[in-house]
Amino acid sequence: MSGLASGLVRLRTGEVDLGRQRLVSKAGVVPLTTRETELLAYLSVRSGEAVTRESLLVDVWHYRSSNPTRAVDLAVKRLRSKIEPDPSEPVHILSVHGVGYRFAPLDEPAPVPTASGSIPLPMRPPPSLPPDAHPPAPVERTSFIGRVQERHHLEELIAGGAHLLTLTGPAGTGKTRLARRFASELGPSLGGGAWFCDLAEVGTAEGICAAMVADLQLLAGTLADPESVGHALAERVELSGRTLVVLDNFEQLVPFATATVGRWLDEVPGVVFLVTSRERLHVGGERLLELAPLPPRDALELLVDRAQTARPGSTLTESDRDMLRDVVAQLDGIPLAIELAASRLGTLSPSQLLKRLSSRFRLLGDPRGDRPRRHATLEAALDWSWDLLSAEERIALASLSVFEGGFTLEAAEEVLDDPALPWPADLVQSLREKSLLAVEDLPSGAMRYRLLESIREYSRARLVELGEERTVAVRGRHATYYLREMEDLAGRLYGPSGAERMEELAREKANLVAVAAHAPEQLQRIRAVSCLYPMLVARGPLPLLESLLDEAVASSRTLAEPATSDSRGDPRWLGRILSDRGFHHFSRDRLPLARRDFEESIRVAPQHLSNLARARMGLGRVGADEGRLEQAANDLRESIELYTRLGDRGGEGRARELFAEVLAQQDCVDEAGAEFDRALRVLRRVGDRWTEGILLANLASFCLERRRDPVQAERHAEHALQLLSAVGDHKSRVVLLVGYSIALIRMARTAEAFPKLQAARQTARQMGDRGREALAQSVEGWAHGELGHYTQAAEALEEARAVLRETGDRIQEAVTLRRLAAVLQDEGRLDEAEHLLVESLDELGPHGARIERTVARLQLGMLQLEQGRHARASEELQLALAEAEGASPWVVAQAAGLLACVHAEAGEVDQAQRQLDRMRGSALDPRESELLGPVVALVAWHRSSGEGKGPERAGARARIDTVLAQPPGFAERRLVIRLLRKLVA
Repeated sequence: MSGLASGLVRLRTGEVDLGRQRLVSKAGVVPLTTRETELLAYLSVRSGEAVTRESLLVDVWHYRSSNPTRAVDLAVKRLRSKIEPDPSEPVHILSVHGVGYRFAPLDEPAPVPTASGSIPLPMRPPPSLPPDAHPPAPVERTSFIGRVQERHHLEELIAGGAHLLTLTGPAGTGKTRLARRFASELGPSLGGGAWFCDLAEVGTAEGICAAMVADLQLLAGTLADPESVGHALAERVELSGRTLVVLDNFEQLVPFATATVGRWLDEVPGVVFLVTSRERLHVGGERLLELAPLPPRDALELLVDRAQTARPGSTLTESDRDMLRDVVAQLDGIPLAIELAASRLGTLSPSQLLKRLSSRFRLLGDPRGDRPRRHATLEAALDWSWDLLSAEERIALASLSVFEGGFTLEAAEEVLDDPALPWPADLVQSLREKSLLAVEDLPSGAMRYRLLESIREYSRARLVELGEERTVAVRGRHATYYLREMEDLAGRLYGPSGAERMEELAREKANLVAVAAHAPEQLQRIRAVSCLYPMLVARGPLPLLESLLDEAVASSRTLAEPATSDSRGDPRWLGRILSDRGFHHFSRDRLPLARRDFEESIRVAPQHLSNLARARMGLGRVGADEGRLEQAANDLRESIELYTRLGDRGGEGRARELFAEVLAQQDCVDEAGAEFDRALRVLRRVGDRWTEGILLANLASFCLERRRDPVQAERHAEHALQLLSAVGDHKSRVVLLVGYSIALIRMARTAEAFPKLQAARQTARQMGDRGREALAQSVEGWAHGELGHYTQAAEALEEARAVLRETGDRIQEAVTLRRLAAVLQDEGRLDEAEHLLVESLDELGPHGARIERTVARLQLGMLQLEQGRHARASEELQLALAEAEGASPWVVAQAAGLLACVHAEAGEVDQAQRQLDRMRGSALDPRESELLGPVVALVAWHRSSGEGKGPERAGARARIDTVLAQPPGFAERRLVIRLLRKLVA
């Protein structure tokens, strides 16, 4: 400011206090801006002197321009509006035609101005003046999708006083597009508008200034520096008001940020800078907004929208949309990758596009389009980021590509533990700041990093280029870290805090799968599968578990082979993996395969007691399902003894729980209850909440079916669900829900089974277990059939059968066929029902599913009975009775009752009575109790036939009428009722 900066200037309207930058008048106080105050001071000390516009620009604006500017005229106009009595006829700041302005003090007589208010003097002609500069109107060639929250957040930051906002994010996340859209939305509300400056081809501070002058139409000259650009920006703001400036693609210019943007922030507070960059600027006052990939809904909408452009008029089926959901998921929701993928939909179907994503860098490119070169292909976009890295950062990024599914800083430190590299934590931070690492906060408060899939694949190719020696070393460190950490976790899953350990193990699933596939050493790959086993059993996906187990068994066989002719290999891992695979086969109802693996496990590693105990326990489970209850009990007793010798109380508890189940199957109710209690005490003592949940699930069925105590059963089931949910054992939750539903159906509480079966199907679907989802649907179909909903039953059973056939679960497919046959039998379609039952029995025969085969024989006997084929019915029911002895008391009761009906229908009343007495002597559950009444009525009717039995006949008829007046009930009861109706028709 001039020497009068602290003085007073007297005017007709009042006094201007130059120090306080204000006019004090009778009407009040009028504030002046710094520029207005400096302009008045400059003119007032030169009272009466004509001052050129160029002088004002140099001395007041500190700016020399080679182009015409209206900055001075606009500033004078604004100053006149504040200090002149009538701005249209000024008396203090007078225009000098062809020159500029002069100041007339209060004591100078006012000149007679022209109509325009100027005083004509013989000066040089004025330069031509350009029109007011305005931001170019934004052009959007395609629709803008999503980013609503991000735009709202930017608005909040600016409203809160932020002047520098940096949009960061990986290549292709749409930073430029969002900045353009936000600028177009905010610009109209700002006096100076919103300006866009593209810095993609700029590499120096001078280049930044030149781009600013060109794109913002600043009057700062072609050789502008940060200072002159700052003055020009200040002029823009002073003339027009608050301004938004978008600086796009700043990542390669971060070293020059402080000298340019940082300086302008201090000098021109009326400017808001919105910067897009893959790296933060590190300038004071910077506010960051990290642009994450699009959420799934927006990502799919973007792909569908762009697909319509690639193939106009095309329609997408729901199946197409499902495949496109997979596409956007595999592309991590990156908009650039999605748009490049959409461009391929002009020639590829959604399924073809999905299949080709394994070659994403060849697939996702459109070099013939009008995109900038760095965005023409996905690989080019990543090349741009790679080229900005230092040599050490490139090695670090390539090394981190061995991680899958994310990693912690501790894991990265081990993988990057290389003397040739800087401190790993610094490398991780640097890559994070360059938007090459995404981050998430864990519930524990720790941070977890991950590479987006496209970045990971790109970096993995760069790792290969670094050479095999480095690749092997990096993968070796990766395997060493995860095996050390995860073996410790897996070894303590069956104890206190098992739920937390399961979550951590599940979080590292992808890394363990990577170790199993790529670890340099064979034993490392086998150990990784062993770590994965308990988690994949509980949560799936089961096809992955099965393939890993098969590969691990094959590898373990080579380790178990003798190293030389006179030495023996180590068979421990083969025995362990065989047992793991045996339990997996068992869970899929492949009993012969399970038995084979358990028996081989015992043969190859008999000296390892822990392996022997576990394999014996597995044989006990198989034997129980095959109906070999005595052998199963012996195997489980041996397993309990071995675990006791080892001091493994957790293993002992698990074996005792299975032993209790076998005792319950043998109808040793009191002994089974005692064994359940003993197992529960052991498991609670060692803190094994996981196995406790499984035990309580089985105890719930035991209480419902054997002890007839639904209240206690419900309590155990609810507690079991809580424990299994806490540990994340989705498989056991499904087994519990399905098993408990079966028990409810058998206990005549069928309606209560539906919500449990729906929950089971949903859980199985979430874990990718289509087999167990179909199993729950099969039981649901059975429940509908029990309630007489035959159409719903048939639909559910047909769907379940198709999936079970596809997944290869032959036993459950056979069971589903049997249930479908029951529905057809109820509908009177007896030939079709018989065909399905024969098919079911054929399927069950070679697989050793003794109990299911027994039930199928029972049902086939019922069908023969209804068709009047008494000899064949008797044969099937006798076989079912023989197989059920000692294994399934409820089948014994049903078979005896139905045999009573066969003999009665055949006129063999005495034999019918013997079977009836046998049925009455069995422990009947509600299902068999409901069957007893109709069977007694049918036998009584046939006994009353003949001369002289009129009163007895009347009593039998009354008994039948009573039965027919009651609800039809279960399938077995409905069959006998149909027989009764024929008798009295």
